[in-house]
Amino acid sequence: MVRWEFPIMCVDSTLNPAQLKQAGRPETYHAEDLRALIIEEMSATEIVKMAEAELLWPRRRTFEALKELKKDGSLKQPEKRGNYVPA
Repeated sequence: MVRWEFPIMCVDSTLNPAQLKQAGRPETYHAEDLRALIIEEMSATEIVKMAEAELLWPRRRTFEALKELKKDGSLKQPEKRGNYVPA
């Protein structure tokens, strides 16, 4: 690891790379939270409205979570642009 000491970078063996900050924001929205709200067959519009009201989620994040849930098999969408069904 190196440390900035004006005007040069110096090697510093006391620094721990595991304590460096990680890029990006911590995840605040979890797809499982949305899955817990879907207990019966629902349209995407109904799910978005419910997520906005119950979880205070933005529309875009709701669709991202639906995609995640379809990918892992927690939700199914038998018809293209059809209703979502819990698995």
